Amino acid sequence: MTSVLPPISENGNYKKVEVAKILGIGRTTLDNHIKAGHIKCNLHRYTTRVTIKGSEIVRFFNSKF
Repeated sequence: MTSVLPPISENGNYKKVEVAKILGIGRTTLDNHIKAGHIKCNLHRYTTRVTIKGSEIVRFFNSKF
């Protein structure tokens, strides 16, 4: 996991691949954090895409450091 959080928009929505890259972790590790309830995600009703809010990324990052 990266020790410095890159600038992100707290109001933005990010795909799981983008969040994994931002945090410097793998997609499987990110999925494990989501399943454990460490990161809250949103599921789009029609496209079934999972997105994560920027504010949630910042909250998770700050809880780890």
